[in-house]
Amino acid sequence: MKLNTTMSPHMHRSDSTQRIMLKVGGCAALGLLPLTYWFGWGSCLQVLLCIAFCWLFEALCLQLRQRAIVPTLQDNTALVCAMLLGLSLPPYAPWWIACIGSFFAIVIAKQVYGGLGQNLFNPAMCGYVVLLVSFPAIMSAWPLPADLVQSPYTLLQAIQAVLFEQPQGLPLGYDGISMATPLDTLKTDAGMHISRDQTYASPLFEGINGWAWVNLTYLVAGLLLVRLQATAWHIPACVLISLSFCSGIHALIAPDTAITPWVHALSGATFFGAFFIATDPVSTASSWQGRCLFGCLVGCLIFLIRTLGGYPDGVAFAVLLGNLCVPLIDHFVRPTTYGYAR
Repeated sequence: MKLNTTMSPHMHRSDSTQRIMLKVGGCAALGLLPLTYWFGWGSCLQVLLCIAFCWLFEALCLQLRQRAIVPTLQDNTALVCAMLLGLSLPPYAPWWIACIGSFFAIVIAKQVYGGLGQNLFNPAMCGYVVLLVSFPAIMSAWPLPADLVQSPYTLLQAIQAVLFEQPQGLPLGYDGISMATPLDTLKTDAGMHISRDQTYASPLFEGINGWAWVNLTYLVAGLLLVRLQATAWHIPACVLISLSFCSGIHALIAPDTAITPWVHALSGATFFGAFFIATDPVSTASSWQGRCLFGCLVGCLIFLIRTLGGYPDGVAFAVLLGNLCVPLIDHFVRPTTYGYAR
């Protein structure tokens, strides 16, 4: 009789790993709605590509390790990793970007460490950071929001742009498919000594732009995730509170140059990172006190990287640096052992 050895965790609870990952993936998929509306079909294509590549690399690694392929793929962890990576990529990045990112996320950041439950770092963010460092021009090529575009890509044109790297003849309705995000614009203008008021007067910051709608959607999706008990509230709350506190103090000290808290909240990957990236149950702290400390650390690091660093967003770097500190946090903030008094 052949017995299949599956990955940890093996402890029983009402919600299986498969069901929890389905909840996370379903809530994260809500972000595709504003991304598709404001930035075109590219994000859907990136998610599909990442899912295909992540499943492929996961199956190959399991085959090499002589592990059961189908039961492991059915736990949906590779699916969620692919979705988080695909949602992080620029919509019209070429297909091989998704391939390289998926390889590093699944093979290097997950399977090399032993698979599910063993990885030290968030796999999706490992893949994203490798791409960001290796291909900065491609990873910063975000399109303009739909309200600032005259001729957005159709689905067929989006497929051509992703699979064939924007061949000749495609209408460049997205300013050459190379447009700075709000955080990019703020950092560039700060380097040119342009005041924040002048920057905020640009069309990119008028009203509730596409980036704000994306972040608001992730806020709703994140609250739904907490409501479904797929994650706890400690880390998202501490990330957002610490980021708002640091940016608020900075705005009081340097009102002419500081990024205001509402711009921090509604730009970049703030809510996506707080609810879906930083809450990875494997690479975060064990106790609820440790998770609060981890969340505060990530929020402060996001602020420092956005304000002083060379990268405009910094959520991925902040989460990975926070993962690096988790063993130290767990050493000093240990959960109470069952059966012992506090």
